[in-house]
Amino acid sequence: MARTMKPKMASNQTIPRFLTVDFFCGAGGMTNGLIKAGLHVLAGVDNEPVCERTYVQNRNKDGSHPAYLCKDIFPRSRKYPDGQQHEIRESLTELIKNFKRRAGVRKPKLVFAVCAPCQPFTKITKIEMSEGRQFKRGNDSNLLLTTTYLIRHFKPDAIICENVEGLVTDKSDSVITQFKRRLSRAGYSFDARIINASRFGIPQSRRRTIGLAFQKKRYGDISVPEADSAVKKAITVAETISHLPALAAG
Repeated sequence: MARTMKPKMASNQTIPRFLTVDFFCGAGGMTNGLIKAGLHVLAGVDNEPVCERTYVQNRNKDGSHPAYLCKDIFPRSRKYPDGQQHEIRESLTELIKNFKRRAGVRKPKLVFAVCAPCQPFTKITKIEMSEGRQFKRGNDSNLLLTTTYLIRHFKPDAIICENVEGLVTDKSDSVITQFKRRLSRAGYSFDARIINASRFGIPQSRRRTIGLAFQKKRYGDISVPEADSAVKKAITVAETISHLPALAAG
């Protein structure tokens, strides 16, 4: 019987400096950006099956496709029997172990991208909701906090968060304040602020909450930059795409 060989990284292939997991990945917008920024995305986690077909079309620099873990991130309990956090933890442990063996690295730097659904924090959808919808919205607002269990287990070097500007508030019981408190107890320095994408070279005035966290003992305190120093002025859509050929009618 032929022996099955584990795929190995080519000798001329640069070993990725950062290994990333994209939580609440959806169809893979964040994953695509992370790969373009030079990170190796190991897996995306989401509970929506319809996203998988699009998500797995993402491709890392070494030709591999990130795995799609279609699982519910909440822990299983009597009140919430559908939770699959334990399965997520087991799958990620196996994926990380396989990557380290394939790439020949003992301890790659690990990054978690945590972009929880924005609906609970947006200012646009403050409308009357049914009881079932209210329960789902309340559950969704806890998704960011739910990831702290996995953060404490895997101890990533860094955490990236992106959300609507409504996430940032000074309330002591807000989700972002609780998230920061939990990360601090886990040994992380965390900062989140509202930035305008136009100050980073994006041709759109788009205000978003960006949060960054790093292991404090290894990297010290963190502060989210308000602008890219290389961007001297906002660019327009015309400056960005006017060189492209015009679209034909229809």
